[in-house]
Amino acid sequence: SVRRKSPQTDNSKNSNLYLWIVIGCLSVALIVSFVFNDRNSLDDGSKSATNVMEIVKADTIIQTSIDADSLSDIKVVNQIGDENNQKGNAKLSKYEIDDICFQGIKEWTNNNYSAAFKLYKIAAEEGHADAQNRLGHLYEYGYGVMQDYYEAFKWFKRSAEQDHEYAQYNVGYFYYKGYGVMRDYYEAFKWFKKSAEQGLPKAQSQLGRCYEFGKGVAIDLFEAEKWYKKAAEQDFYEAKEALERLKDKKQ
Repeated sequence: SVRRKSPQTDNSKNSNLYLWIVIGCLSVALIVSFVFNDRNSLDDGSKSATNVMEIVKADTIIQTSIDADSLSDIKVVNQIGDENNQKGNAKLSKYEIDDICFQGIKEWTNNNYSAAFKLYKIAAEEGHADAQNRLGHLYEYGYGVMQDYYEAFKWFKRSAEQDHEYAQYNVGYFYYKGYGVMRDYYEAFKWFKKSAEQGLPKAQSQLGRCYEFGKGVAIDLFEAEKWYKKAAEQDFYEAKEALERLKDKKQ
C-alpha cells in the first residue's frame, strides 16, 4: 500500500523554507548596512584629515605673517634663511638686504652675536659692503663664530673693494700687522691712503704714522704732519699725541 504524506509534514517544510529566506534577507541587509556605514566612516576620516591639513596650513600662514619684531632672534634668522634658500640663485632686493642688515644691527647691539653673524652673512653674500665689513669684524674677534683672521681679511677686502672707508682701513691694518695675510707695509700704506682720503680720522692718523716711520713709503715728516693734523681736527686723540711727538723731531 502507498503511504500518503501528512499535511503537517508539508507545513513544517514550508515554515523552514520561509525561515531560511528571512534569515538570508536579514544577512544581506546587515552586510549592506555594514559596508555603507564603513564607507561613511572612511569619508568622515578623510574629511577629518583634510580639516587637520587646513589647520596646519592656516597656522603656517599665520606664523609666517607675524612681524619680525615679535619673533625671537633665532626665528627671524631661520625665517630669512629659509626665504633666501627658497629663492635659490635669485638676488634679494635692496630693501630686503637693508632690512636684514637692520636686524643684524639690533642683534649686534643686544650682544647676540650668533644671530648677528647669520644675518650679516646673508647680506654679505649678497654683496652688501657694510655687512661684509661687519662680518669681517665678527670673524676678527670671534663673536658668534670661531675667530678666523683669514675669513676676516677676506670679507674686509671684499668690502674695501667697494670703497667702504672702514673696510679699507681694516685691510690696511691687517696688512700692517700681518693678520690673515702676509705682512706688507706697501699694501698697508695703499689702503690706509684710500681710507684717509675719504676722511676717516684713524686712517689719516695711521697714514701719518706710515710717513713718520717710513712704513711702505719714504719717511716724510711734512706729509706725516699734514695727515696727523687732518685727524686731530676731527678730535682723534692719537693724532694729537703724534703732533706733539713731531715737534720734538723737528727741533
